[in-house]
Amino acid sequence: LIVRIIDEGLEFLYPYGKNFQWNVFDSLIILSSWGEDLIRIASLNVSALRVARLLRLARILRIVRVMRFFRELRLMVQGILASLKPLVWCIALLMIIMFCAGMVILQVIVTELTDNPLDNHEVLLNYFGGMFLAMYTLFGSMTGGIDWGAPADELNKIHPLMVLLYCGFIAFSVLCMLNIVTGIFVEN
Repeated sequence: LIVRIIDEGLEFLYPYGKNFQWNVFDSLIILSSWGEDLIRIASLNVSALRVARLLRLARILRIVRVMRFFRELRLMVQGILASLKPLVWCIALLMIIMFCAGMVILQVIVTELTDNPLDNHEVLLNYFGGMFLAMYTLFGSMTGGIDWGAPADELNKIHPLMVLLYCGFIAFSVLCMLNIVTGIFVEN
């Protein structure tokens, strides 16, 4: 601190100087450290030692001083925080699209189950056994969590047009939707 006072001269105390706030912060940290040392030297009172421990915690605030050197990290965190609003809208749009595609697929599956109740549809129901499972399968297929070929094979057993619908959903969501979303995030 003394070296900085000598280096900056009167600008160290000038309120409109470029480092004035940091100078005040550093001065407070050093004064709290001196206060801690004075309390420790002056008495061995237990309550005074508790105050000294609290003053010692103020030293941790020095890390804030170093944070100004992590400009890139701060910019990345600000970028993530700024992208939260578009992320929420992106998730909402993806849910709506998955819901609509899942509804169409489930409608056809329910018709198949009522027309052919004796057929074995166990694997099909593992992928499309309800709205939640249908949306989960669509999301997994779209993001690579589930190989989209296995659900497509099960849908092919019902009707070949179901495979076209399913592949159309995958193509639209991966090639169109996610590229647009990526463009929006890059633009923001």
